[in-house]
Amino acid sequence: MTPVVLLTELKTFLEENTKDIILGVRHVKVRGEPSKGESAVSSRAAEVHLMRLPDKDAETQRIPYILLQFLTGKDEQTPGEQPDSQCSIRLVVATYSEDGGQGAADVLNILTRIRAALLKAGEIGRQFLLKKPLEYVVYPEDTAPYFFGEMLTLWEMPSIIQAFITKNDCYKLNLNKSSAKYAAFQKQGPSGYMLHSVGCPQPSAKVFLNSWNRPKIESACHGLIEPNGNVYQCMPWNYRGWHGGKGSKGSVNDTHLGFEMTEPDSIEYIKGAIFKDNDPVKTKAHVLGTYKTAVEFFAHLCKEHKRDPLKDGVILSHSEGCKRGIASNHADVEHLWSKFGLTMNQFRLDVKNAMDGTAATAPVQPPPTVSVIKKGDIVQFAGGNVYASANATQAAHARPASRCKVTQTYSGKHPYHLISQDGKGVHGWVDAACVTK
Repeated sequence: MTPVVLLTELKTFLEENTKDIILGVRHVKVRGEPSKGESAVSSRAAEVHLMRLPDKDAETQRIPYILLQFLTGKDEQTPGEQPDSQCSIRLVVATYSEDGGQGAADVLNILTRIRAALLKAGEIGRQFLLKKPLEYVVYPEDTAPYFFGEMLTLWEMPSIIQAFITKNDCYKLNLNKSSAKYAAFQKQGPSGYMLHSVGCPQPSAKVFLNSWNRPKIESACHGLIEPNGNVYQCMPWNYRGWHGGKGSKGSVNDTHLGFEMTEPDSIEYIKGAIFKDNDPVKTKAHVLGTYKTAVEFFAHLCKEHKRDPLKDGVILSHSEGCKRGIASNHADVEHLWSKFGLTMNQFRLDVKNAMDGTAATAPVQPPPTVSVIKKGDIVQFAGGNVYASANATQAAHARPASRCKVTQTYSGKHPYHLISQDGKGVHGWVDAACVTK
């Protein structure tokens, strides 16, 4: 959601798309090294730097390089339309060559390679959209043996879209400060943030907005998070929401803002939090996309409210709130995240890193530990999909948590064949991530 994330994503993109363009490097001579003409030139791909070069001498000594610089940002909104957020990024390309014609050609080669890659991709990081036209130039000035050029790019940024649910009863109670608890929340503000997952296979935030923006609805969160980087704000940040229910020690609604992540339409809920995944690739893209959006958005909130995301209780999932006795009995968000190796501890750390200007890297699913668990072991199945074969693409069914015996192992997508020892109905192949000793 921030230009810092765009710059980081662009750096990775450019490194990948220019790594095979090997360019000359001017060797800085030190005592005892060969004189000019004695194998003093090496070669490598261009380095990619963000905003500034490491030092003043690097302008020539670190050539070849590509320098990414944020130039301008712009936010505007036409009445009745969604807000539009854009930013411009400049790419400076620098090469070295004793052959003047070759040096300029190297600059043009890199620029045209980047141009082709950007136009083909159309977007970066699944959330930043490239806007045309692309402008690029090779500087005509005589700066030999160094040669420079640049490209100007314009990007459409994901944004926080205000979509207040003004017809919702919770919104009206806040507006009128109908009781002391609403007035108190508005006076003190939030002490933290609760992350939810909507609990149904619906990827569009607008569906929930339309459903909640009417009377007699007992749900009202503060925002909805989509995988494309958009966040829809449902209520002002100082309004008390209806998102977490209550537990034996009170209600998280009195202290925290609540935000729901949408879920992919590629899953199918079987019972409670147990679901069947009909398209693992699509599911993974959606889950990692909402994770990334949530990291940047929560970093924005923590900065705005001067909160430390690593402090106990500042950021909670709904299931964590339940364990603390301040929320209803829900399994989100871990029920969906665990399949992809995502945890709340890592989320809080990524939020902290994003506040410090470091983009979150997409977590990856832990590798299967086939060698640790062997045939004959008694293991704990966490619940989830069960497959007819070790390499099946679709689940045969979903089963709840169960104590199981490992009857076979295989180096496939679903490496363990389990049979329930407690009558829970598990009989088939399962993912490694669902099994522990």
